[in-house]
Amino acid sequence: MSDTENRYLNRSDLNVQGLLKEKKLAKTINIFACIGILSGISASIVFYVKYKLLLTPILAINSSLIASMVIYINMQFLRDVWQIWTYKLKYWCVIGFILQIMFSILFIVLIGLGIYHKDALNAESHYVMSVWSFMNWKWSFVLFQRTRKYRSMFTRYSLIGVDSEVNSE
Repeated sequence: MSDTENRYLNRSDLNVQGLLKEKKLAKTINIFACIGILSGISASIVFYVKYKLLLTPILAINSSLIASMVIYINMQFLRDVWQIWTYKLKYWCVIGFILQIMFSILFIVLIGLGIYHKDALNAESHYVMSVWSFMNWKWSFVLFQRTRKYRSMFTRYSLIGVDSEVNSE
């Protein structure tokens, strides 16, 4: 048995297999988030230097920042920090939800502007900005979904742990 499995063996109320599966998923999401960070930074450099645009690189950098928030949340989960600081997940969840709403509205507005101005599919069009707005929405959704999952897991665990300690005395 690995150290991770041994660490969770004494928790009869927490599904050990489910927790190990979540940890594997968190590592996979971190790999995709690293790719998202690199693509956001490189795209912002290209759009700013080559095409002299401003809003598209800002959206690309923002996508990188939200992907780094996702990495932070997952790394704290992998280190078991959220078991102690479960209440902080609520704030991360709210941030993810607000960002989701904001970027979904921006996505719709940019598509509408592209249709209204009859933009061609080139680097300066509103459609490219809407793609990066969608990328921001995607990372905001992952941030919201993962923090909500971790919060429900550890809130359930802490309530069961407190009740079982009280009942055993």
